[in-house]
Amino acid sequence: MAVFGQVRRDLKDRKNLDIYTSVGVALVASALSVFDILPPDKTTSAVMAILAVVAFNQLVTRSIAERAAESHGDVFRAQFSPDLVPKRASAESLYLAGVTMGRTIRESYGALEISLRRGAHVRILLTDPDADDAALDARCQISRPTPDEIKVEFDMRFAS
Repeated sequence: MAVFGQVRRDLKDRKNLDIYTSVGVALVASALSVFDILPPDKTTSAVMAILAVVAFNQLVTRSIAERAAESHGDVFRAQFSPDLVPKRASAESLYLAGVTMGRTIRESYGALEISLRRGAHVRILLTDPDADDAALDARCQISRPTPDEIKVEFDMRFAS
C-alpha cells in the first residue's frame, strides 16, 4: 500500500509524471494486445514511444549528474583531502551526516578521538536509507547547503 500512497503523492505534487505516463501506456497497450483489441503495429508504436521517454529520462539524468559532479568539484572523489583529518582533530565541534559513515569514521577515528578527549562536540546523524521521506528529501535538494545551514539543521534535529 505504501507504493500507491507514494504514487498518489507524486501525482498530487506533479512529480515523475513522465514515468507514470509511460507505465500507464505500457499497461494499457499490454492489456489491449493480450485481448487482441490493439493491433500489433499500434502496440509497436506504443512501445517505441515508451522507449523514447525512457531514453530521454536517461539523458536528462546523466546531464544532471554530470553538472552536479562539475559544480561540486572534488566532493565525489575517492579519497578525503589530506588536510581534512587534522582539521577534524582540531575542531571544536563536528557535524557529520550520512547513510553509513563507515569510511568517514574509519578514516577519522583518531581525529574524532582527539577531539572528544579535548571536549569537542561531535554530532553524527545517520539517515535510514530505506526511509521514503529521507530519500525524497535527498533527491529534491537542488543546491548544496552551507555549513551554517547544516549546523542549524543538526541543532534542530538533536534538540527534540
